[in-house]
Amino acid sequence: MSLEAAIQNRGTGHAGLTALIAGRFYSDFADQEGDTPYVVYQRISTVRNHVFGGTATLATSRVQFDSMAPTKAAAMAVAAQVKDAFYRWQGTYASQEILDSLIEDEKDFTEMFDTETELRRVSQDFIISYRE
Repeated sequence: MSLEAAIQNRGTGHAGLTALIAGRFYSDFADQEGDTPYVVYQRISTVRNHVFGGTATLATSRVQFDSMAPTKAAAMAVAAQVKDAFYRWQGTYASQEILDSLIEDEKDFTEMFDTETELRRVSQDFIISYRE
């Protein structure tokens, strides 16, 4: 059981997101030569809630999702589905209990693009609380 497994389970199982990216939902990095659009996610940081005299079981992680597509409209459509899949996300996925998920930050990089891949990007940072 891990947060990454739960994210992968949710991202590849969400109908709206899958309709746009067809399973191209990657942890940490994507194949630069692969099909588009796609989503890349990575855990940025984790804070654990400490308790005196016991074992901490609650954690909060910042996870960044980058929606990559050849056009601004496509990148924004994928980002909208990432929000639909992960905003206020709760439940048990891949044996991981997710308590809640909120959007902390969203950046629209669609006017600029990577000169190598020529892709547009929308980045969203989510704060995900879960039980370890």
